[in-house]
Amino acid sequence: MNQHTANYDEFIRVVNTLKELSQTISREQRIGLLQQAVQQFGLSAAEADEILKDSGLIVGESVNYFEVLGFSVDEFENRDETFILTRVEAAHKEHYSASLQAGGLPRPDGRTQEQWRTVLNQARDTLKDPQKRMEHIAILQTEIAAEFPTPVPEESPTAEQTSLDDADAVNNRGLAKRNLGQRVAAIAYNIAIRLRPDFANAYCGRGLMKAELGEHIAAILDYDIAIELEPDYADAYYNRGNAKAELGEHGAAIADYDIAIRLRPDNSDAYYNRGNAKAELGEHGAAIADYDITIELDPDYANAYCARGVTKGQLGQYFAAISDFDTAIRLKRGFANAYCGRGFAKAELGEHIAAISDYDIAIRLRPDFAAAYYNRGNAKDKLGRSSEANQDVHTALRLARQAGDIMLTATIEERLRPLN
Repeated sequence: MNQHTANYDEFIRVVNTLKELSQTISREQRIGLLQQAVQQFGLSAAEADEILKDSGLIVGESVNYFEVLGFSVDEFENRDETFILTRVEAAHKEHYSASLQAGGLPRPDGRTQEQWRTVLNQARDTLKDPQKRMEHIAILQTEIAAEFPTPVPEESPTAEQTSLDDADAVNNRGLAKRNLGQRVAAIAYNIAIRLRPDFANAYCGRGLMKAELGEHIAAILDYDIAIELEPDYADAYYNRGNAKAELGEHGAAIADYDIAIRLRPDNSDAYYNRGNAKAELGEHGAAIADYDITIELDPDYANAYCARGVTKGQLGQYFAAISDFDTAIRLKRGFANAYCGRGFAKAELGEHIAAISDYDIAIRLRPDFAAAYYNRGNAKDKLGRSSEANQDVHTALRLARQAGDIMLTATIEERLRPLN
C-alpha cells in the first residue's frame, strides 16, 4: 500500500469517526474537513469531496435531534427508557406523516421533504438509543462539532500537530463543561482519547469524572494510564491517591500523595489529604504534621484546621483542638463539622452546656447530622436529661442507618443495648 492510499484510508476513518457523533455537519465543518484532507493527508479537494459524499453525511447547520422531534433535552431528564421510547416513536410518526402529506413542497430550511424524512429517521434512531442519545447530548452541550474544522494556517501543520490541536480542544471542552454532567464530560474525554490515544491529560480528566460518579476502580485504571504516559504527572498521582483513599486503601493513597508532593511541593490539597489518610491509619502525630504544612501553605484552609482539631482531640489536646475549631468556624461560615468537633472537645472538658449549644448549631446547619445528635444525646445524659438524651440517640441511630454509616450505627446500638 502506497502512502497516498494509506492517507486516503486514514481520512475515511476520520470522516467515519465524525459520523459516529453526528450524521449532520455544518457547512463550516465541511470546509474544515476539506482543508484537513488537503493539508494533512495530501489528498486533492475532489478526492476529499468524493469521500464526504460517499459517507452519507448531511451538510447543513448542526441539527438538534431533540428539536427535530419537538422536544427539549430537559424533557428526557430522569425519565425511564419506556417513557422515552414511547414519546420518540409518537413524535416521529407525527412529523413523518406531516412530511409525507407535504408532498414535494420545499421546506423553509432548504431541505427537500425526502431529506427531512432522513433527518427525522436519524433523530428517532439517535434518541431511542441511550448511548447515541448521550453522545448527541454531549455534542449539543460541549459544542464538539465546532472544534473539528481546521482553519488554514500560514504554514501547513504536520499530521501530528493537527491531532494534538484537535485533542487539546476537545479535552478543554471536557474541562469547561464538567458541571453540565459528569457522564457528558466523560464522553468529551473519550473523543479526545480517540483523537489522540497518548493524551495523558484526557485520561486523567476522564478518571476524575469517573471518580465523581463513584466509579473509583475505573478511575484508578485511567490514572494508571495517565501516569504510564507521563510519569511525572503530579495531578494524576494526587487524583489516584484520592480514589484509593475512597476505597479505604489509605497506605496506597499515602504512597501516591508522597509522589504528588515530591513533584509539586506547594500542593496544599495533597498534604491535607495525606494527613487524612494518616489519621485514618491512627498516625495522629504524622497527620498533624501534614495539616501544619497545609495551613502554612494556605493559612485560610478551613478544612485543615477542622481536621487538625479532630486529630488533636483524639490525642486529648482539647484546648488546642477548640482553638483550631474556632479558626475553622471563622474561616468557613456554616461549618457544621467544626461546630460538632468543638462541641465534642468541650464535652470532654466537662463543659456540657456549651457543648450542647455547639451541637444545636451543627444540627440546625445539617438536620441529618447523625453524629451531632448522638454527641448531644451523650452531653444531655451527663446533665441528667435522660429523656431528651434517649430521643437524640434514637434519632442518631435512625439517621446513621439511613446514611449507611456502619461504624456509627454499631456504636449507637452498643450504647442502647443495656437500655433495651
